[in-house]
Amino acid sequence: MMTRKDYVAIAEAFATTKPETADNVQAREARYQWKLVMTEIADVFADDNPRFDRDRFYTACEGK
Repeated sequence: MMTRKDYVAIAEAFATTKPETADNVQAREARYQWKLVMTEIADVFADDNPRFDRDRFYTACEGK
């Protein structure tokens, strides 16, 4: 089982690799792929730990 420390480290990695929010096709595609991977990883974490807080993870990934 992963620990909170692992979840935090991965969320920080997402926050530092968050694509720009420019309004062009390439930026939108990059943002879509980034969110898709973030969601897939959150699914794995939720399967690993029933107490995993998906909303908290997404907020951390956004860098807030």
